[in-house]
Amino acid sequence: MSAGFKKSNPPGINTTLLCMLIGIVLYGIAGQIIILVFLRGVAGCSFGWWVGVLLALFGAAHMYWSLDRALDLGEKGATKKLVFHNILRYVVFLGVSALVMVTEIGNPVACVFGIFGLKAGAYMEPLLEKVYTRIFKESEEVKPCDAGNSAV
Repeated sequence: MSAGFKKSNPPGINTTLLCMLIGIVLYGIAGQIIILVFLRGVAGCSFGWWVGVLLALFGAAHMYWSLDRALDLGEKGATKKLVFHNILRYVVFLGVSALVMVTEIGNPVACVFGIFGLKAGAYMEPLLEKVYTRIFKESEEVKPCDAGNSAV
């Protein structure tokens, strides 16, 4: 390693969540390129697209947060909390998509396809985590376990 430079996770960020968020952003960039190349009405499609991508980012972070909180509860409490937060997430998705449609400030179909970034990020996460681990994790040396009874 270079002098004084230590590679590590940003404080308080789970590697899985970070890689999923990066996957969603990469999906958003790829979709924006497709919109620019193939579609007319770029402004409306782009606005709807990025609203959907932002909703996907929110959905991933909210899902992580609600799962993290539910792990501290018992089985019944965790189930109730997770169901509530799933419904809340879908209501937000539907509400914002409906707002985009009613106000006509963006393309609602592009918004829905942007929300699919949640799926794309989930599918890309294992690959991105391998890349992230290769780049940012130091190779850990295997140290022998000293149980205190060895002759060495």
